[in-house]
Amino acid sequence: MKKTLISILLIVAMFFVGCQSVMNQNDVENNSDEQMTSNSDMDIEDPHEIKRFEVRNLETLNEMRDMLSCNDETRLEQYIQGIAKSGVQSKEDLFSFIKIIDSMPQIPILDGNIVWICFSHGISRDTGKVTTVVYVSTEAANGDWTRVEYVLSVADVSQRLSDEKELIGKGSVLNSPVKNSDGNLTVHMETRNPHPSGNGTMIQWVGEVDGIFTRIFYFTNNTGDVEVENLFHNIQTFKTLK
Repeated sequence: MKKTLISILLIVAMFFVGCQSVMNQNDVENNSDEQMTSNSDMDIEDPHEIKRFEVRNLETLNEMRDMLSCNDETRLEQYIQGIAKSGVQSKEDLFSFIKIIDSMPQIPILDGNIVWICFSHGISRDTGKVTTVVYVSTEAANGDWTRVEYVLSVADVSQRLSDEKELIGKGSVLNSPVKNSDGNLTVHMETRNPHPSGNGTMIQWVGEVDGIFTRIFYFTNNTGDVEVENLFHNIQTFKTLK
């Protein structure tokens, strides 16, 4: 799985070099991975190449998938113009976005609607290093939400997890790692803090899924219902958002 992702990233990175459209990294919302970027992060030949693709619902993502098979160049061009705000500017952009999103192992924590899917390739404002992240956010009817962050720029996951453990220290409430039922996902750390709004609790899990360094943020008003062993034991990862 990791080899496949690296191959995809190399293809995407080569494509970025030829792109003339550059997005502003300051627009990347909630990029929590900028808090710490280790020396193991992937180096890109041109670190100034920045790219961001995003959609706000699963329906738009499925439309994009359908349009990849469109042979009507005029219709395809009109469609791409209509979704320009997503960051997609060409058929190549469209292909790259769908390919990278569909390569992610999905983690269905909440029963709810997917409200944000984003691929962000840019430079950390804090460290100046390249960071490549895929975000998938889900919101439930009761207001709970999750954001899964797949940090693809981390090449040495074990070292990154070690760095995170040193950073979090005794703040983690987990005594030992927790695996999900199919063994693809391992949670190494868990922290719980009041949400800055004063309402609800922010839970953060740090771990790995299919060899990818992964953060999961979970906002809830019902922390008593969230037991990490039971929650992740019942989760099975799958390959395509649907």
